[in-house]
Amino acid sequence: MSTDYTLVIHGGAGEEMMLNTDVNGVIEFALHTALTLGSQVFQQGGRSLDAVQKSVEALEDCFLFNAGKGSVFNKDGKNEMEATIVDGNTMRSGSVACVQNVKNPIKAARCVMEKSSHSLIVGDGAEEFLQGLEEKEKPVGPEYFYTDIRLLIHGKTLSLTPHWPSRASGIATCSRFKTLSSTAQWNISTVPASTPTL
Repeated sequence: MSTDYTLVIHGGAGEEMMLNTDVNGVIEFALHTALTLGSQVFQQGGRSLDAVQKSVEALEDCFLFNAGKGSVFNKDGKNEMEATIVDGNTMRSGSVACVQNVKNPIKAARCVMEKSSHSLIVGDGAEEFLQGLEEKEKPVGPEYFYTDIRLLIHGKTLSLTPHWPSRASGIATCSRFKTLSSTAQWNISTVPASTPTL
């Protein structure tokens, strides 16, 4: 069990919800939970890449953050997610983009890194790749990602947006929604990082 590590997470910034003092305690609890889950990986002798992934999975599973469960809607009212994971030790990375049925995009990004010759797979191609794996995750439907708060924000954003480019179906409804990230340092030579976002 090593105690010589640093785990840093970022839960987003600049969203009205994050600035609401009524929910600050819940947000801090969710961030603490994500840190705890990642720290447990280290305490059990796990790798820093696993700790980073575990922390991000916790953020993706929480509706408060713009990743996974809490992702904002695109202009068509669909949740499209992206994630990237980087292994600083091997200098490899994996990414998925424009996925709609993947519960934890960070897991998908890791599969791209470890089980393909690609560094990025997008949309239906990413979802087909993931379903072709021997150890596959069950896809989730759009109802999993739906949250009342994101729908409310989506409606407000659309009413404030006078014009959408004709090819904007994959663009998030508002540039104010920030990403979240996680990074860990176990020793000076091992620094993995990840970032899921919409």
